[in-house]
Amino acid sequence: MGFRERRARVLGEAGVDAFVVGYPANMRYLAGVWIETYERPCLLLAGPSQAILLAPELEAERVRRAVVDEVILYRDGENPYALAAETLKALVDRGGRIGFDGWIPLRHYMGIIGEIRGAEVLLIDDALYRVREVKDEEEVEALRRSANLLQEIFKEIPGMLEQGISEADLSFELVRKAYRRGAEDAHALVQFAENSAVPHHSYSQRTLGQGELVLVDMVLRLDGYYSDITRIYSLGDPPRKAHRIAGIVEKANSAARMKARPGITAGMIDEAARRVIVEAGYGKYFIHRTGHGLGLEVHERPYIAPGSSEVLEEGMVFTVEPGVYLPGRFGVRIEDDVVVTSRGAEVLTDRLPREIIVV
Repeated sequence: MGFRERRARVLGEAGVDAFVVGYPANMRYLAGVWIETYERPCLLLAGPSQAILLAPELEAERVRRAVVDEVILYRDGENPYALAAETLKALVDRGGRIGFDGWIPLRHYMGIIGEIRGAEVLLIDDALYRVREVKDEEEVEALRRSANLLQEIFKEIPGMLEQGISEADLSFELVRKAYRRGAEDAHALVQFAENSAVPHHSYSQRTLGQGELVLVDMVLRLDGYYSDITRIYSLGDPPRKAHRIAGIVEKANSAARMKARPGITAGMIDEAARRVIVEAGYGKYFIHRTGHGLGLEVHERPYIAPGSSEVLEEGMVFTVEPGVYLPGRFGVRIEDDVVVTSRGAEVLTDRLPREIIVV
C-alpha cells in the first residue's frame, strides 16, 4: 500500500477533510520518514489531494526523504503555527473537519488551533490505528527481518552468561550487538532470579549466581518495525519448580498461538492462554494481558487482553507472552511474535527453544 493510499484511508476512516500528525510512528507510516517533534514542531498536514510536511530548516536533510507533495521549512524566529494554519486553510474549506493525532504536544496543538477559526477539530487516533494495525505484505516482511535479527542475537545469550555478570552489563552488551548489526533502536530487560518476578524490571547492578534464572525480554527496530522476544535461561540447574512453571507457561503460549486466526477475538486468545495457567493453579500469578500489537511501535493495537472484543483480521501482528510470577522467587514469561494469516498464526520467532535453556 502506497503512502498516498494510506493517507486517503485515514481521511476516510476518520471522516475528516484534513489531518495533522506529529508522532514519529504515524509520520513514518504516512510519509515514510521517522522524525521526532520537540520544541520545534515537525508536522504532516494532509488533505484529499495534497500532503505537506512542515519542519524546521535544521531538519531539511532528514525530511527531504519524505514521500509528500511539498516540504515547507521554517527558521527559528518564524511562527510555525501560523504556517501550519495557512496550510490547513489551503487544504480545506472554511468550516471543515480537521483531525489531530493525540501525540502532538499540547503547546503545538494549542498554537495551531489558536490560528484556526471556524473548523471542527477531532481526535483521530482510533482511525489511525484501525488503518495501521492491518499490515500489508511489505510491512510483514519488515517485521520478519526484524524478528530474524533479534533471534540471531538471542542465540548468543548462552555464551554470555557467567557467574558475576550484572544485569546492566548483559543488557548493554545485547543492545550493543543490536546496534552493530543495523538496528535503529534496541532495549533489553535483563532480570536475574527474584527480579524476574517483576515484569517490567529493567536492569540493575545485581550479579548472576549459580543456579539462578535469567529472563531476557528484548526489542529492536529494523527498517522501521519492531520485534519483541522473551526467553528464559539458567546458569546451572535452576530451582526444581522453575521447570514446572516454564512448562505451564509454554503450554499457555502454545494454546494462544494455536487459537489465533481471522474472526477470533483478541479476548478469546487471552482466554486460551489464561485457562491453561488457571487450571494449573497459578491464575493469580498471571498479572498482565497475553499480548500486544507490534509494528512501528513496540506496543500498539490489537491488545490481546481479557474481554477484548476486537476481531482479528489477516495481517494483524501481535505478541503472545503469558507469564507466571512468584514474588520474591522468580518469574517465567515466554514471548513470541505472530502474524495472522488465512491459515492461522505464522510465528515469526520460531527459531528459538521455549523451554528453560540451562547453561
